[in-house]
Amino acid sequence: MAGWVLSEPISKLSDALILVASTTANFKPQLQQLSITLKRITSDADKIRELNQELDLDSTMLTSVIQEAEHLVYRCLKIKRNLIKKFTHSLKLKDVNEKLLRMFQARREQEGNEGGELRLPELSEDIVVAFNELKAELLSDTDDDSFVSAAASTSEIQAISEDSYKESATSSLFQGSQSCRHFEFPEILQATNNFDESLVIGHGGFGKVYKGNVMNGSSLVVVAIKRLESTSDQGAAEFWAEVEILSGLRHCNLVSLIGYCNYEKEKIIVYEYMSNRSLADHLHKHGTPLSWIRRLKICIGAGRGLHYLHTGTGIEVAVIHRDVKTSNILLHENWAAKISDFGLSKTGPTDQPSTNVKTKVIGTFGYFDPEYYATGNLTRKSDVYAFGVVLLEVLCRKRAVDRSLDEEQWNLARWAQESIKEGKLKNIIDSDIRGQISPKCLKEFVLIAKRCLHNDPKKRPTMADVVGRLESILNDSLEIATETILDRMLGMLTFPSKGENSGNSSPY
Repeated sequence: MAGWVLSEPISKLSDALILVASTTANFKPQLQQLSITLKRITSDADKIRELNQELDLDSTMLTSVIQEAEHLVYRCLKIKRNLIKKFTHSLKLKDVNEKLLRMFQARREQEGNEGGELRLPELSEDIVVAFNELKAELLSDTDDDSFVSAAASTSEIQAISEDSYKESATSSLFQGSQSCRHFEFPEILQATNNFDESLVIGHGGFGKVYKGNVMNGSSLVVVAIKRLESTSDQGAAEFWAEVEILSGLRHCNLVSLIGYCNYEKEKIIVYEYMSNRSLADHLHKHGTPLSWIRRLKICIGAGRGLHYLHTGTGIEVAVIHRDVKTSNILLHENWAAKISDFGLSKTGPTDQPSTNVKTKVIGTFGYFDPEYYATGNLTRKSDVYAFGVVLLEVLCRKRAVDRSLDEEQWNLARWAQESIKEGKLKNIIDSDIRGQISPKCLKEFVLIAKRCLHNDPKKRPTMADVVGRLESILNDSLEIATETILDRMLGMLTFPSKGENSGNSSPY
């Protein structure tokens, strides 16, 4: 800082001395010498200024290095803590295993059945306690560590996800998790006819989806096989997340996971096959338009699936899907709606009134919760917002984002809400279902969508509320449809008038 402070006044003083020296003969030699000295000092001050600039730059770099070091120390401590927990859990599992082996051996000796069939003995109280303690500790880890820090790199996320899943194989932190089959790569090649392009039925979040056939016991089953692009690091993280989450979930409105394949760079997920494709296909591609009743039933099914995820019914964690959209709502052959694609999902404890995750903003434009997009705070209400967009998409039969339209209609949520506000509700309804919706049902449906799209997440309904209101609308719609059919049937029937008689006339 000295260079900056001295430079300017020294320069001014030097100029003043030169002026004085030219007018004062008696002090001219001394003043000239002083001027030379000041010029030398000025040069030194310039060097000091340059050194200060370099020092400021070094200081900035040092601050950055210190911050990186702090981050690395934090991550090292976190890894160390997790390793200690893992080691502790391993010891407990080993202890439980040894106790079980001793019990099996004791039962064999007791029954004199050394070489015979082994029957499972009843678990003693200490074994049950040990298992419950271990389970509680494992589940408690999810409070802090089930969410990967947004600061972590993609490669770190992939490594953490792969290591954790490989260690647990098909097990899961989800209570009541189901078995998950591991397919060998040759099985996948056979099922897809060496990834025949003619079998491609769609593109998932990170690769192509093929229709295939796999053996299930002695029978051949049609499945959907999603193949990860080998160049996608983000896809690898999504792959392990989806396998881990889906292996612990079972619900009639969620796509079922059949198994997975992890061979060298190949990462593949096998799902149940959904013959009626996605809701997006039926809304936005040519074909017979879905009726109003069918659209309602699909919305209710998808809503039930989300409600199950959010409440953790039957499991110890809640799931935030993070990518709710019409292309991720698949339709079974009986038209049952099923939520799919859990690669971006996040999990959290169910005992918190509002699961909130600070994370990198990922999802699909048009369905983003404004609060999540602005702050990175992900909650269950983020899914509710996206579901509100789905409701509008179903009603209007327009895409969430469509830049082929006029600019004011690009964003469906914004355009639809403005139209509703201006009293132009009839202008936004899909013409194919306009005559199928009663004014009462339409008003209720639009009200639900508006509540889901509220800017304040706290004022949005839960999925339980949404499903309940949709079911009420469905009941009303079915009653109206039934009455309409009966009226038409009655109108087709003809009755003789009072003055007509089908028999012989009577003389009386």
